[in-house]
Amino acid sequence: MGRRFWYSAYSEAVEDVAESIEEIAAEQGSSDSTVVLENYLSDERARQLRREHMRERLSEAVD
Repeated sequence: MGRRFWYSAYSEAVEDVAESIEEIAAEQGSSDSTVVLENYLSDERARQLRREHMRERLSEAVD
């Protein structure tokens, strides 16, 4: 059950990150925000964004 929760929460966090950069993607003419995430953000910045959103998910689960 723990692994299922973790992967579900993580996939939701990744979706949140993609949604948060949709405006940037649109301004750059990209039809998909994951292109920005995968190709234009540094690995470190993408990881930081995922961590921030995952931290929110975990906080919600613990509260």
